[in-house]
Amino acid sequence: MHTEYSESDKSFWLKVVGDHMTSPSGLSVPEGYFIFIETSLSPQNGDLVIAKMLQNNEIIFKKYVIDAGRVYLKPLNPLYHAIEATKDIQVIGVVREARTLLKV
Repeated sequence: MHTEYSESDKSFWLKVVGDHMTSPSGLSVPEGYFIFIETSLSPQNGDLVIAKMLQNNEIIFKKYVIDAGRVYLKPLNPLYHAIEATKDIQVIGVVREARTLLKV
């Protein structure tokens, strides 16, 4: 897919799997959407990010939240809980765009 947001040659698209980022109100990035990740950006409070859990190599998609000097990765779906971003979690990149493909 083409995007105007690419800032490096290390950016890429991923397809969202699961409902952690599906919200009943406000911002929602449901399963099946495609997200564009820019790896050259440092996350800021409120950004959506892709991160890797180093202990099991799981890739996660969450909202980057700074609260009282601590960093959390928070799902948009209120049925799931936030996790504290420790040294065992590596942020890979910041999500710059989300889109879906409509079936014809």
